Amino acid sequence: MRTYSQSGIFLNVVVLILLSLLVISSVSASDTEVSVHVSGDQRYYGGEDIQISGTNTVTDKTYLFLSGPNLPSTGGSIKVTDPKNATNKVVNDDETNFQVVKVQSDNTWSWTWKTKNIAFEAGTYTIYAVSTPKDKTDLANTTYGTTSIMIFPENPLIWAKASSSSIKKGEKLIITGCAQGQPSNGVQIWIFGKNYTSKKNLEIDNEFFSYEISQEATKQLDAGAYYVVIQHPMGNGVFNIDQCLTNSNDICNIQTSGQTKIFTLLGPGSLVGADAAEALVAGIKEPNVDDTSLDLQFSVVEQTTTNTIVPTNVQTTNTVQTTVSSLTTTSVPITSQTTIMTTTPTAILTPSQTISITPSLTSIISPTPTKSVEKLLEEQNKKIDEQNNLIAEQNKKIAEQSDLISQLLNYLKGIFGWK
Repeated sequence: MRTYSQSGIFLNVVVLILLSLLVISSVSASDTEVSVHVSGDQRYYGGEDIQISGTNTVTDKTYLFLSGPNLPSTGGSIKVTDPKNATNKVVNDDETNFQVVKVQSDNTWSWTWKTKNIAFEAGTYTIYAVSTPKDKTDLANTTYGTTSIMIFPENPLIWAKASSSSIKKGEKLIITGCAQGQPSNGVQIWIFGKNYTSKKNLEIDNEFFSYEISQEATKQLDAGAYYVVIQHPMGNGVFNIDQCLTNSNDICNIQTSGQTKIFTLLGPGSLVGADAAEALVAGIKEPNVDDTSLDLQFSVVEQTTTNTIVPTNVQTTNTVQTTVSSLTTTSVPITSQTTIMTTTPTAILTPSQTISITPSLTSIISPTPTKSVEKLLEEQNKKIDEQNNLIAEQNKKIAEQSDLISQLLNYLKGIFGWK
């Protein structure tokens, strides 16, 4: 029969107690936690629904708040439309501005964050999930988890288009678009070409804006491609990418300390055309910039003139005592206006003289026009009439296209509720 001493029994009891404490401690450490996760790739545009979930083995409620660009230092409310407002900061032991989520029996929780109409700035945001209502200054006295996400503001530029993708010199061009948000400074339109740079602020009227490049202005443009960037300042109403305050020849990120130069707009070393447009858009897309943009392009071509060649093989009548040894050929430009031809006799030709037929076609060979000259004039008038008929048909097609565009805009306004 085995016997145990009192000291041996006491030692065994102590060992068992220590082992039990270790097991309890291990279980508690592994089970006592708060975690948080988001669906997707952690990159979102304002307006998206973000699914947030996690575990909480400490309490039956999880308290959510947010930190990020220009949010209160203690943390901003994740459930309001303006988390930057100081009145929406989270405060220790006050549930008011926390998003409170109930923990399920399996220690899981979830909540859908609807970001539509939230005044975001582009940047990195951190979501805090806390077991008790504690702000960023007192996280040491609670259990919590975090996750980081990238937010890009919802693009308020709905659409933009040019009246034509290609125009001739001397034809006007109209750029129109739709933008939300009613920024106090409107939107900013940039146009870049081979030897052309333009910037203008456009007011927004009932969410629509329009910009016209006049006929006189397009006459001065070089033939080639032109690149348009329409810039929206977003919620703060400030164009963060603009001409530098210290040197208007350069483009800067004007919100950074000392202004960070992006590229040269004017003068030596400046970018032109597509290169300038791409550099501007790249600046607007920088993470710390809340501006947004749309881009499009159009082209300018040389104005062409249709010429009709007047034949020079003209015979004189018997009233002319000498023959015509040579006659010149003159090109008569055909324009949208009909040229009226007259047959008033002006001269009797001598040998080696030439006939120069001007746009009014008034130079006649003899006091009495011959049938061949009359026939020539009739043919010219006929050709001009054909040109005018063609122009009329083209104008009719343009009018039909304009009506179609108007109908399409009215249809879109009806679908999306545009004003």
